[in-house]
Amino acid sequence: MFFQLKKIYAQHHRLIWAGAVFLSSFVLYALSAPHTIFTNDNPEFVTAAATAGIPHPSGYPLYVILAWFAAKLPFGSVAYRVNIFSSLCAAGALAAGYLIIGKIVRSIEPENPFPDWLAAALVLPLAATDIFWFQAIVGKTYALNLLLTLVAILLAVKCREKRRPRDFYAFALVAGLGISDHPMFALSLPFLAAMLILKKSWNKKVFLIGGALFLLGLAPYAYIPIRSAMRPMLDWSRANDWPSFWRFITRAQYQDLGAGGLGDKLAFLSSFSANVWDQFGWLLLFFPLGIVWVFKFSKRWCYALAAALIPNFFGIIALRNSEFSYANAAFNAPYYLPSYFVIFLFSVFGAWYCLRFCGKFAALIVVLLCLLGSAFLFQKNVSTDDLHAFRFIDDLSRQTLASLPKDSVYIENYGNAAGDTISFAIMYQQFASRVRPDVTVIDLYRALVNDKTGLAMKAYSTNDVNARRAALLAYARFAYPGRPVYASFPLFFNGAPVVTPYAYGLSGATPSALPPMVVSGRDRAVLKDDIFGGQALSDHDYLEAAYFLEMNDRASSQTALDRALGESPMPGGQEFVDFTKLRQALKAK
Repeated sequence: MFFQLKKIYAQHHRLIWAGAVFLSSFVLYALSAPHTIFTNDNPEFVTAAATAGIPHPSGYPLYVILAWFAAKLPFGSVAYRVNIFSSLCAAGALAAGYLIIGKIVRSIEPENPFPDWLAAALVLPLAATDIFWFQAIVGKTYALNLLLTLVAILLAVKCREKRRPRDFYAFALVAGLGISDHPMFALSLPFLAAMLILKKSWNKKVFLIGGALFLLGLAPYAYIPIRSAMRPMLDWSRANDWPSFWRFITRAQYQDLGAGGLGDKLAFLSSFSANVWDQFGWLLLFFPLGIVWVFKFSKRWCYALAAALIPNFFGIIALRNSEFSYANAAFNAPYYLPSYFVIFLFSVFGAWYCLRFCGKFAALIVVLLCLLGSAFLFQKNVSTDDLHAFRFIDDLSRQTLASLPKDSVYIENYGNAAGDTISFAIMYQQFASRVRPDVTVIDLYRALVNDKTGLAMKAYSTNDVNARRAALLAYARFAYPGRPVYASFPLFFNGAPVVTPYAYGLSGATPSALPPMVVSGRDRAVLKDDIFGGQALSDHDYLEAAYFLEMNDRASSQTALDRALGESPMPGGQEFVDFTKLRQALKAK
């Protein structure tokens, strides 16, 4: 029995170690993944997976199809199932990272007696970094994108080394699937594809089969027009013809591609650099040395990794014309996940090079240091990345709907970083959980798909905050006459609005019988470092401060106000102005 196991290990040791990396990291992520929705566009992706919907451009069809299967698993909540699909992808990416590192280790030290131990140890600290851990436990597209990127790197180098058509075919298929998951995969694709084409004359048959497999990888995009024709509850595309389909998958409606301002791009670059330092710290000092060392022993691997690094972060910063803000920088951060991986890899190789003076003990020292580094990162990040008990966004959106009278109208404003979080969370409650379908919600998505008059979209396009809010209220009264109207913002057209613990009553409103929601200290700690969740929490505390003020409980009002100011990413922003006006209106009342 022992000799049989030894023989199996000798034949398949790399796959066994890759499986060990996958399983250990997946267990960590599955235990720490949230069982409910989280912030930003996570509720939208969970809704899309649960209802076979079409999320915001470009639709991310491969992710939605795979997450839909994950949502059918027979355990946990639907949000948890979708979230651990990201855990599967992230664990797979770490296993692919182990294989990449192992191949580079063998090219640097062919006689190293412990290449598997060393490769597994080198990839292990990445699993516990904040950016990677977080993306591994929240249902979004980025973990799948990283997995496909690393598989494409493996196949590109393998194809270059082996010169086998089957590797070319596999790369072509993965390339198409990568674009079907996220368009930014295309940034690195030409540089990786060049490895397969340059210095190798493939015949026409190989190119034709490869092209057909690439198109097969793009086939998930057919999901968008097919599913759109079925009128799902969530459908950003409305792809009823070729022009609308093309505008949708190319994100044309965002109009966020272009030159932009140099100052904004430098600010995004500075933010990216600061985030890299925050993730890896002093380890970055070894980054240049790692590049030189890998280049010396394996130019192919160095080029392939550079093809994933430079086009990824530089292409995103150079091609998008967004104005810099901390919210936009936070939006962009997950896009750089392939860059984070490559920077980490070069850095750990540079650190290993510096330890080579230890002779035959160098590999053992590297393994021990990586284990210690993993333990340190785990201890550092577990307080913010262990989300298994997180409930705030789910509770807030559910309670907001529960607090409204029957057949109410609720207006969600897009005025700060919390806009997507709350709007998508309420969408999740109504579409996926079927909570309070009688409540009509006016938000950017439903204005896009339901408003035949164009008044709601015109209101959302207005830059002036007060004019936008007044126009949204006018639209609600026009489209839904005689129904009580509530909103996520106050208006002062006729004195102070009715204030409940969950919404501002603007027209025909009545007080709510629901008491204020208790937010756990754990949830507050988790949201402290999340700009989207921190803003949602701050908005809620501002609303509670106004509610307690209307109840003439000044002590509780002041406590809630202090929390709101401490939690807000913009302490003196519009929400504080609203509260100040509301306080004056309530005094007059």
